[in-house]
Amino acid sequence: MMINNNLQDNQDNQKEYITKFPNIVLLHIIRQVTNNVDLICLSLSCKKLYGMIVGSHHITFSSVGYIYIDVQSHWLVDNGVDVRHASSLFKLKSFKSLFKNALSNQLLISEKEDNDNDTSFNNNSLMINLYAQEEMNFHGYKCHTRYQNAPISISRIYIKGRSTVPPTFSMYPFFDNLNSVYADAPKVPDDPDYRTLLPRTLTQLDIGMQKLTSPNYFQSLDKLVELKVVLVVFDHCQTINFNHLHNLRKLSLTLGLVPKQCSIDASNIQLPPNLTSLALSHFCNLGQNTMTTQFFPTGLIELEVELGGHDYSSISLSHLTSLTRLTIHCLTSVPPGFIPRTVLHLTLDIMFYDVGLLEGSIPDTVESLTLEYNGQTDNMFDDDDDEGITFITDILNNPTTILPQSLKNLTWNVSTAAATTPLSLHSYPPQLEYLKGGLIDINTIPSTLTTLDLIIHPQQQQQQQIGIQIPIYSIPSINQLDNNSHTDSNNNNNNILPNNLKKLIVRILPEIENNNKQLFSFRLDEIINQTSVGELTIYTNISDRHVQLSIRRLDSKNANVLVVGDKSLFGGVIQQKQQKQQINGNYNYPPLYLTIHGEYPLCIQSTPAPYK
Repeated sequence: MMINNNLQDNQDNQKEYITKFPNIVLLHIIRQVTNNVDLICLSLSCKKLYGMIVGSHHITFSSVGYIYIDVQSHWLVDNGVDVRHASSLFKLKSFKSLFKNALSNQLLISEKEDNDNDTSFNNNSLMINLYAQEEMNFHGYKCHTRYQNAPISISRIYIKGRSTVPPTFSMYPFFDNLNSVYADAPKVPDDPDYRTLLPRTLTQLDIGMQKLTSPNYFQSLDKLVELKVVLVVFDHCQTINFNHLHNLRKLSLTLGLVPKQCSIDASNIQLPPNLTSLALSHFCNLGQNTMTTQFFPTGLIELEVELGGHDYSSISLSHLTSLTRLTIHCLTSVPPGFIPRTVLHLTLDIMFYDVGLLEGSIPDTVESLTLEYNGQTDNMFDDDDDEGITFITDILNNPTTILPQSLKNLTWNVSTAAATTPLSLHSYPPQLEYLKGGLIDINTIPSTLTTLDLIIHPQQQQQQQIGIQIPIYSIPSINQLDNNSHTDSNNNNNNILPNNLKKLIVRILPEIENNNKQLFSFRLDEIINQTSVGELTIYTNISDRHVQLSIRRLDSKNANVLVVGDKSLFGGVIQQKQQKQQINGNYNYPPLYLTIHGEYPLCIQSTPAPYK
């Protein structure tokens, strides 16, 4: 009897219970899939899923890329994620056989009980029945027929280009459900009597307009929670009222002034009382001495504003006790004590090269700091270096007194045209974990870093028989350091980056624009064997293409390494074969190149030569 029970238990355990689920349940499970590992596990468990991928092609995972081939057209088709760059498909030892075995020789039988259970694989009706369409894009000049034919379930619409906003939305079937409108610079007639009647149900509105026909244009939209307004033409004498929008929490405002040399009196902009986020573009050009402390709602959590000169003496932000995010477009230097100590995330956009950073101007409570400069660079210095930019000189000379010691994140957004030498500080904040910059001297980066984001130059150019130069990019190429040059006491001598550094983001400089083949290689073996990096992202200027890889070292000597794409099924297990001799204690593996070639799939190989 005991044996029979065990046999029955084994039979029960071998049943594929997931095949009993109706499609509506499976689709809800699929929507939770966020990475390739989950996708593989789900695929191995569910033959129904195979049929839906191969048969209907309607499955879309939330952030996982997959590719299938359209048999009729022989085109590679993707699911909206950047997977056309994945590979062809599995050049390395990888999951190819797993998926090939899983998706081939499968016989799908449609049973009556399944049909009664809503499990039909009808391409035309399945997804429509399960998920009502919620958003719609409108392009071109004649889109009113599309408005009329739009599903009643539409709650968000996107009006792009020079499409015309209709005089009213009330005639359309989705009127009662509409809560979000995004209108990108629509064509609004100049007739002052023309009034776009937006539904009062709107909670979000993002609209670009030539000009405002009435100062109370938005007054009727009393349910708005988020509002972004871009006005191409705004006379400096005009007013704009938001004070009746009591539900509004987030406001972003950009005004194109006419005439340009004028400024706006801040009292012409009437803000609602309950705002928590306010962004005033520096193009708004609010006149100095016109803003007062009372201009800013007391509940602000986020604030973006342009300040300079007498603004710092006429305005106090100390009453903004909830303010944690602050962006200042600095016309002049921020004085010490102006920024509230409640601010944790601070961005200082330096507008002019002679604007400096004063000691004590950045509170020691700031945890995340972004310094930006994209100002004038030509013919303003006697020297050809960036020491003429005042705030850079201040940082380089006094990092310990300028930068908060509690700082965890530092972003250095200085254009490469302005910063001609790598960022090299003799002392970083002791708790710094994230560093993003342009050119960075990696000899000086602290051992506390877990994430590094930087720009790199090509290390060398390799001539090929096809008559082109192939740029080869590499981390040591920043300053051609040797393996023992890093001064980090907590770092192995063999590593070129600190051991704590797990996430690396590299940005390829535009030299490859001169390479008409759009071809370059990156030394992947150095990342595998001489760092502890587990996540590698490479941004290029080839069609705004970027590569995201996860690296998992499967043994202590890195003989077997799993490299897979985070947003695709590219990759597999790399088997490195150690050469006879070791150099500087490193496992002497041959070079390994990640080759990116235009729109072709990625390739990992032992030479930087183009692959066929």
